[in-house]
Amino acid sequence: MTSKLYEILKKAQNGSEEHVIELYNKFLPLIKGYGRKLNYEEAESDLIIFLLEYINKANFDKFRNRSDGEIVNYIKLLFKNKSIDILRKLMNKKIETKIIDTEIIYNDYYKNLEEEYIFSLMKNLNNTQKKIIIGRYIYGYSDDKLSKIFRISRQAVYKQRKKALGLIKIKIGENNNH
Repeated sequence: MTSKLYEILKKAQNGSEEHVIELYNKFLPLIKGYGRKLNYEEAESDLIIFLLEYINKANFDKFRNRSDGEIVNYIKLLFKNKSIDILRKLMNKKIETKIIDTEIIYNDYYKNLEEEYIFSLMKNLNNTQKKIIIGRYIYGYSDDKLSKIFRISRQAVYKQRKKALGLIKIKIGENNNH
């Protein structure tokens, strides 16, 4: 005996608007709950789109002999995982924004702070090296986190950071010899 929810899912997947609306209404409290937890304007819309995409692409045959409760629990788990995914993306955007803000501040004030020792040490670094040094030593981000922000390998971050520190060390040596 197939469950009622399984039949609704199959009919919704086959294009029945009535059944899509029925699924939407069934999972609306869950969508609203996760929307509030995610706490950004388009959260509910993103979760509704996720539900619609899931209905269109999922293989519901695995639910054929499952109860409505098992299917609901599975879909709840999907929403939970999707919410975690969205949260991760939001966190990465916030981190990127901090780095970009730092870069803007750095670019705006760099000319005025040329006399400042630390900025004079960073004068010979390329933009990537400057961002990595600021991210690592001002914001305390790990090489792994910086690699995700800049979309380069962790090893590339490490190499750029070490190269930048080497250049700064040379610059300090030159300043001490003069």
